[in-house]
Amino acid sequence: MTKRTGRRQSRLERKATRHQDFVGSADADRAESEFREHERIERDRMQHDHSPGPEIPFRLPRPEELREKARERLSGMPQPVQRAAELAGIVMQVAMVPVRIGLGIARELVKLPFSLLRATREA
Repeated sequence: MTKRTGRRQSRLERKATRHQDFVGSADADRAESEFREHERIERDRMQHDHSPGPEIPFRLPRPEELREKARERLSGMPQPVQRAAELAGIVMQVAMVPVRIGLGIARELVKLPFSLLRATREA
């Protein structure tokens, strides 16, 4: 390695970034980088285990998983219990018919003022 002249060395020193300047200004960048990394890890974890986010840490099972688990538990029960569960499901479906009809009527009642307004604009 050759020794540099005083004039050339001072020019390089003026243009070069000093180590302490570089390290000192990197704190904010490092903190932001760590924050982004933490966000990425949380996003990957949420996509993997279907949890809604860090504020709700437990995993919410999907409906298909719940149905499969219920079928597994029901298959291990005696035949009369299985039949009672099937009848309870049928009764619930029949009981929900008025609710579905009521919701359909309510939806149409909400649409009615908008359709009347649209008809008066077109006329």
